[in-house]
Amino acid sequence: MFQPLKHQIYSPEVVHFAYDDIYVKTADGLRIHGWKLRVSEKRASQQHAGSLIFFHGNGENISTQFGNVYWRVEYGYDVYLFEYRGYGQSQGEPELDAIVVDYYAEP
Repeated sequence: MFQPLKHQIYSPEVVHFAYDDIYVKTADGLRIHGWKLRVSEKRASQQHAGSLIFFHGNGENISTQFGNVYWRVEYGYDVYLFEYRGYGQSQGEPELDAIVVDYYAEP
């Protein structure tokens, strides 16, 4: 079911977006990796429209899937993308029960 990709193909820099690497610690002590896409400085005064959390699905990682949501930043949304355990820069191995528990973790 899982088709993880460990290396990154693209980053938000290819579409001229700034981003931060973010990490969440799982209940069993692993680090889950993600990106927070940042609004451009020219739009920093724009009204905040909300926050989106994006999960990339069972294949690849956030580097190949961020194109699905990066454009939302320009409409005032904070966009957070996370990789499942075993994907991209996240530690561990993908396993269904553990992945479900991971997303109840404290930041």
